[in-house]
Order: sequence, then structure tokens, then C-alpha cells
Amino acid sequence: MPLSFTVVRMNSSDAFGEALKRWRKTRHLTQAELADQSGYSLSTIRKLESGVLRPSRQVASRLSAVLQLSPAEQASFLQLAHGVPAPVEDPPGVMPVVPGASDLRLPAQLTPLLGRGEAIAAVTDMLLQPESRLLTLTGPGGVGKTRLAVAVASKLQPVFPDGIVFVALAQIHDPGLVGLTIAQALGVPIQDHRSLADEVVTYLHAKRLLLVLDNLEHLLGATDLIAELIVRAPALKVLATSRIRLKLKDEQVVPVAPLPVPSTDHLPTTEQLATEPAVMLF
Repeated sequence: MPLSFTVVRMNSSDAFGEALKRWRKTRHLTQAELADQSGYSLSTIRKLESGVLRPSRQVASRLSAVLQLSPAEQASFLQLAHGVPAPVEDPPGVMPVVPGASDLRLPAQLTPLLGRGEAIAAVTDMLLQPESRLLTLTGPGGVGKTRLAVAVASKLQPVFPDGIVFVALAQIHDPGLVGLTIAQALGVPIQDHRSLADEVVTYLHAKRLLLVLDNLEHLLGATDLIAELIVRAPALKVLATSRIRLKLKDEQVVPVAPLPVPSTDHLPTTEQLATEPAVMLF
């Protein structure tokens, strides 16, 4: 049965924390698992649940996406977040993409990206072409699609004055929630009297923005929405990662191959091995 928030006092410092705790348990998540999936520290989750910290709208939106709340549930969740005292700091490991646009972010990379210089340059050049609106990086899981997408997006920061928005979709299992997750990442307010697509298009219409959609292979039911955004928001560009192509009109597909390994026929020296990108990963 869906949880009801109507009996929780909106002005109580415990209201959001209690709701967060109940939703977490409904989703059968431990505090540590919620921390890992949301990108916040275990200490932050504990303080949020105890009412010590107040979440910003971005924090509450990120948590609601991980908890897979419906639009109505998310609205109540955000209302509760609005009613508590002292803001939570943004988590480590996330950095702003555009100065002054704190809601536009890319995940920070703690280690250098090795052996992908040519791929970064090629994908960057493709996205700079006027006709390029949707580019999908494809390849098996773990090959480095996300790292490549983040590296390309970072390089393109000066090109998109309205920002770059990274949308993590690995934890979203219902294609119907992709639009809501995009809206949350953009910071678009949800209004009941308008469709979600209309809300997002209105926000994006005049913006020159790059949308990075990460891990789309299990959400192909949402490709119609992506196509609609591209058609109706003329300055929008989309960089997607997926194990398979999205099969949308004018989609450009760039396969991402594993890093090459040295040939066993002509084994390099130890010094040469140390310079191989595939070896430097370990």
C-alpha cells in the first residue's frame, strides 16, 4: 500500500526524515544501500532520517528518484523537504558543470581516463556538428561508456551556455519514470495540469543544453519521449549511453570497444607494459 504523508506535520523537523525512513524500508533498502545508490554519505542519510539535516530540493529529488516515487508521491516528498530547517551540503564526488548553475552537474571522476583520447576527440567533434542531435555510445557493460560520456561532456562545457545535465538511469526500472527523472535532474517543477513532456519542453525550448542520459538499454520504452524532446527543443543535444542502439531517427551510434591488450605473440618489456592503458587500470 502506498504511504500517506497526510498525517505527518509539514513544519516538523522530523517529517522528512520519517518519510525518508519509511520509503527506504518500503523499498527494502538499508541506509548504506540508499547512500550508495544516491551518492550521499551514510552519515548524511542518517542525519536526514533523524531530522538533523534539511535536504535541498536537489537532494530530495535525487532521493525520490532512487526510491522510484510516483509523481504524486514525489510532490508530497518535496513538500516535506521544504518544511525542515538547515540545508544539506552537496555530496562529495559531484561537481558543478556551469558556473552559477548549481543544478547542472556531472559526476566527478576520481581517477584519470586512460586510453580514450582519440575517442574523446572523435565524439566531441561529432557533437559539435550542427546536424548532430542524438549520439549514443554503445558497448557491453563495464567497457567505459559512462566515463567516456562524462569526459566528452566536460570538454564541451564552453559550448553549452545553458549547461550540461547528467541523468543517471541505472536504478530506474520503469520507462514511465524516465521523464520524471529528467525533469528532476533539470529542476523542472511538476504541475498536475500539464503533461510532463510539455513541462520539460517548455523549460528546454530556448536553452542550448546537453543532456547526458546514462544507461538506457533497459528503458527503450522511453525513446518516444527522447525523440519528442529533440524535435520540440531545437537547441537540445542528447548524449546517451546504452548497451544497444536506441533506433531513433538521425541517431548517431559510436561503439565503445574494450581497451586493447598487448599481443601474446610479441610480449612487451615490463617498462612497456607499464605504459599500456589496459594495464595501467590495475
